[in-house]
Amino acid sequence: MEEQAIKAGVWEKKKSPRNKLKYSDHPENEVLASRKQKRMLNAIWNTSDAVRTKTDEAFESFVCRIANVDHFKWLQKKDVQKVKLAIEKLK
Repeated sequence: MEEQAIKAGVWEKKKSPRNKLKYSDHPENEVLASRKQKRMLNAIWNTSDAVRTKTDEAFESFVCRIANVDHFKWLQKKDVQKVKLAIEKLK
């Protein structure tokens, strides 16, 4: 039935949000951390045995505290290593 509606031009197939990379809506420039760096930090967070609360909210709150930024999307490249080391030093 969906195929018929698409052919008739009265329906559009929704694109799956699964294809969208995490943090793709975050701005990028020469100062801010890249989306790839943010995904890497998130992966380290989610695979660390020392992390008890493996939610995006806990991760972003931790990053903001360590990097001293108001919002995770403003994380700077210079702070990526500091955050990475802080995650690795958790006990």
